[in-house]
Amino acid sequence: MPVTVLQQDWGAALGCHAQGPWSAWSDALRHRTVSRARFMAGEDSRLIAAEFRALADR
Repeated sequence: MPVTVLQQDWGAALGCHAQGPWSAWSDALRHRTVSRARFMAGEDSRLIAAEFRALADR
């Protein structure tokens, strides 16, 4: 099953690597680090919508 993980770049900089835990759940993982703050959907709804569409297409 395809899975998309969007992670804030500040989380990755602090050592939180979301890709590792999620890769155990899916062979079709897409991990992307984005420059957004705490509420990605509120800050960049177009990005989130595009990621949802891309996930649905996979």
